Amino acid sequence: MKEIMTSSSPNLNSAALRKVIQWCTHHEDDPSPEDDENKEKQRDDIPVWEEGFLKVSQGTLFELTLAANYLNIKGLLDITCKTVANMIKGENS
Repeated sequence: MKEIMTSSSPNLNSAALRKVIQWCTHHEDDPSPEDDENKEKQRDDIPVWEEGFLKVSQGTLFELTLAANYLNIKGLLDITCKTVANMIKGENS
């Protein structure tokens, strides 16, 4: 963690980093996305745990998306982007 914070990282706040660590810990035994054969499901569904995990303010969701992108955590980036897309779809309905 110290290495992440001392590198040329953007302004990642500690709350977002704690959420990133929580997400990574929950998914540490998951197969890598390229190894998962159920790619269709990956495109459409947000698993129940992630729905609860991402019930945060828009600001926190934005911070998580930035952190996932910067730290190259594809699974977290995908799920935060899906959540934002679903929010946008909901506004347009």
